[in-house]
Amino acid sequence: MVQAVRDANISPPSLLPALSRIVEMAKLAPNWDGEDADPPTAEAVAAACFLIEAVAERRQRLGGVGVPPATSSPTPDGGLLIEWRGPSASIDVQANPDGTLGYLVGWETGSAARYEEADTASLDAVLALIDRVLD
Repeated sequence: MVQAVRDANISPPSLLPALSRIVEMAKLAPNWDGEDADPPTAEAVAAACFLIEAVAERRQRLGGVGVPPATSSPTPDGGLLIEWRGPSASIDVQANPDGTLGYLVGWETGSAARYEEADTASLDAVLALIDRVLD
């Protein structure tokens, strides 16, 4: 049996910048965009932080390296958007204001793109999609 071992001299990417960004967005005031946007709700912030940590834990448990999101941003309805990018796809996960998750995945297939989305999805479904995007 062959077992992959991570190089002990290479530390996994830190989640701290991604989590710090979520914390900073949590401090946004009402009307942060000048167009009456709501600040991120506590539920959205908690869901986003939990998701980022869950992705890293799952990737490490599967023998890979924890992968922080490529970017994150607030949404005008009080949610947060967290994006991961892989070699041939990207996924935007919406941490909705009520703490539920939704997603939009863009799959690159040659010269065309295919999209898959859901307004609400389970954590397990989102984690499985992120695995597919990152692999």
